[in-house]
Amino acid sequence: MTLTALPAIPVDDQITIAQLTDNPYAIYKRLRAEAPVVRIPSIRRILLTKAADTKRQRKLGAFQLG
Repeated sequence: MTLTALPAIPVDDQITIAQLTDNPYAIYKRLRAEAPVVRIPSIRRILLTKAADTKRQRKLGAFQLG
């Protein structure tokens, strides 16, 4: 088995659950411009904020970078 180093996923630890609940659209707009793939520790998730990325991921199945 060959292991490949994955690129680092940016982390945004400033986003809260309350912010995502109150106005997710502003957060998604900012993230699409700054970091379309980002890890949000407060919700323990990695977000993909661009439609093309989510469609690609749906075809791949398990989360894969590259």
